[in-house]
Amino acid sequence: MAETYDIKFADSPVGKAQVEKQGLYYAFSCRCRLPDEGIYRIHAIYADKREDLGICVPMGDMFGMDKKISAKHLGDGTPDFELLPKDWKPQENLPMQEPEPDICEEELPTTEEMIPDEPEEELFVPVSEEEPFEYLTRLDNAVMEVREEQIGILFPKQE
Repeated sequence: MAETYDIKFADSPVGKAQVEKQGLYYAFSCRCRLPDEGIYRIHAIYADKREDLGICVPMGDMFGMDKKISAKHLGDGTPDFELLPKDWKPQENLPMQEPEPDICEEELPTTEEMIPDEPEEELFVPVSEEEPFEYLTRLDNAVMEVREEQIGILFPKQE
């Protein structure tokens, strides 16, 4: 029989995780809404053991994942579930803390924010493979290009 738990982001529930013991494994079925267009991971926390379940992927009108993990790999007790930015890492020798919800957005501009409406000269903006490319479909004057082994968007000079 599956148990259901809240998935939290910055102490607010954003989805549900179902956990079912299946022999020597735990089966996880997680569904949630993301706080923004970033890439997020779901972590399961059992007492003092944290397990990164992986990156959330689109599943219907929500995001989530289905995964099985060996029961001996996880701790005992009732799990807590957290939604965290993909780059989040616990600081060594410090208690685990949740990140500020907008920490990634405040520190670095997104590729979309770096792109001017009408560049005055040719512009190459590098992008990572993990970055959402949804906004690229809205760009009429841009092309994908590889320069020095870096994938990016090329905006030709506007005449």
